[in-house]
Order: sequence, then structure tokens, then C-alpha cells
Amino acid sequence: MVRKLRADAASQKFADDCGRLKQIFPPRDRSQLDKYMKLLEAACSLYEASADTEQKQEIQRFLIQKVRKILLKFTS
Repeated sequence: MVRKLRADAASQKFADDCGRLKQIFPPRDRSQLDKYMKLLEAACSLYEASADTEQKQEIQRFLIQKVRKILLKFTS
């Protein structure tokens, strides 16, 4: 309960600081998270189809690290 209140307060502060913009990622709703993860996977696949092999590996490591951080925040 306290965690949700803090998250709501942080979201409101973020919106106030950004001119009432809405944060859409990472979403709280699991179905929305799945939707965005599929979108990110599709974007990565498209990039991989056109990128250099060395670049692909570097980007892949970076993205995997970022997604893991996001998922840890979402699940904890």
C-alpha cells in the first residue's frame, strides 16, 4: 500500500515536472508491459536485420541490461 502511494506520488511529481506529460514505460499493468516488450523486441529485430555484427552485439548487451533493470523495478 505504501509502495503504491509512493509510486503514485512519484508519478505525479514526474508529470508536474514534465509539463503534465504521462509516463508510459514501464507500465504498472502487466498486459501493457507485455505489449511494450513485444514492441521493443520487434524494434530490436528490425535493427538487427540492418546493423553491423559488432554493433548488434554491443546494442544487444546494452538492451538486455536495460530491460533487466526495468523488469527488476517492475517486479520488486
